[in-house]
Amino acid sequence: MVPHRYPFLGNFIYQNYRQALERIEIDTTRLATLSTKLGVSGDDYEHYLELERAYLAGLQAEPENVKVTADYMERLFKLENLKYNSFEIFKQHLLITHFSRQKSDAATAQYKQRDFLMTNRGYTGKQITRIDTQFQMTFDHWKAKNEEVLRYEEEHNIALCWAPTSQEYIDALTVV
Repeated sequence: MVPHRYPFLGNFIYQNYRQALERIEIDTTRLATLSTKLGVSGDDYEHYLELERAYLAGLQAEPENVKVTADYMERLFKLENLKYNSFEIFKQHLLITHFSRQKSDAATAQYKQRDFLMTNRGYTGKQITRIDTQFQMTFDHWKAKNEEVLRYEEEHNIALCWAPTSQEYIDALTVV
């Protein structure tokens, strides 16, 4: 049994084929007329086709300076995003540390404050550990990305990191 859509698809392909043959028949006479008026031949068309293919192949690869700029900006965007996330987590971490230091600078007072957060605010040991761990992991990730950006700057002779206010950064935004 043939599914109901196959006859439809077959008819669709057949109609497209017929239209293509009609276009070839109509355009062949038009092309011959234009070729005579312009003084070009089939060899010229083959040459134009080769030139077009070479031009399109050249477009497939971006110029090196554009590629470097786009890669660098991508790294800067990722670094900035990590910096923002690290800062938010760092603020949370400081908030907990600040509560601890209000009572005393001693380690025991800090531990008691954590106990206070756990009993009165519902913090569990896991929550406090998670905040510390999340901050450390995010900071480590930012540090690794920062080192990657620094290596990239060194490899591509970028003397000063582009800031959002620098002209290089503004120009690069148009490239990106």
